[in-house]
Amino acid sequence: MVNASEKLTAVRQMMAEHNIAALVVPSADPHQNEYVTGHWQARAWLTGFTGSAGVAVVTKDRAILWTDFRYWIQALSRIQDTEFILFKSGEPDIPEFHDWILENLSPEDVVAIDGQVISRNQEKKYKNLWDQRQIRLRTDLDLIGSAWQNRPALPVTKARDFSTRFAGQSRKEKRAKISQDMVVSGARWYVMTGLEDIAWACNLRGSDVPHNPVNIAFALLGLEQTTLFIHPAKVDNSFAPIMAYEDHSAMCHYGATCETDVQIRDFSSSVKRLIW
Repeated sequence: MVNASEKLTAVRQMMAEHNIAALVVPSADPHQNEYVTGHWQARAWLTGFTGSAGVAVVTKDRAILWTDFRYWIQALSRIQDTEFILFKSGEPDIPEFHDWILENLSPEDVVAIDGQVISRNQEKKYKNLWDQRQIRLRTDLDLIGSAWQNRPALPVTKARDFSTRFAGQSRKEKRAKISQDMVVSGARWYVMTGLEDIAWACNLRGSDVPHNPVNIAFALLGLEQTTLFIHPAKVDNSFAPIMAYEDHSAMCHYGATCETDVQIRDFSSSVKRLIW
């Protein structure tokens, strides 16, 4: 098993190869969930701290973990034999990680954050802040992924149909209401990233995320078409017709457009094009 020191060494080697002065590792996934599946628990892998909230920052000679009061005792116990030190978020005189970077890095230094796990608003916030000192932000690198040996794969638990009996409305009825709002807003397409939103809109349930009955997926809703981006192994042949908005008028094979305008595509190959 790789220990904390070896992980930091591997990460810093990757940082040096890409001329990165600081690496930020948040507690998030592409859907901004509080609870994330093992594949996205990069901060936990790096620090050993498994709480649901926290951010790690690694530089050439510093390793810092930020977390709030709920986890101070746990965090200290997990990092006590490592290079990491704890910054107690919310305490007086403790800067947030983005302010610490602003104060401690130099002009022209580069900060890396995996762009898959931060929102556009977060990216803009950090960029605007660090631009004050000409500190550059890169979001196109997954340095943890390059160093993380035996990283857990994305889960492929079976997607389950959530009956209209319990949902109250069919997928077709929900799509119609969403389309009405899109027309009012002047939108032709709606990118749905929240797993709870997708679970509601598509009447789907799953077991991909701890403590949440959701599936890892994205949905792209158009006025006349819905595309569900999901791992094919999660959806069997008997389920494809159900995705045809409960009228079962057409079979929906993976990657093909049904008569009811539902598509099911591979999550792993499509997600970056869909979001970025």
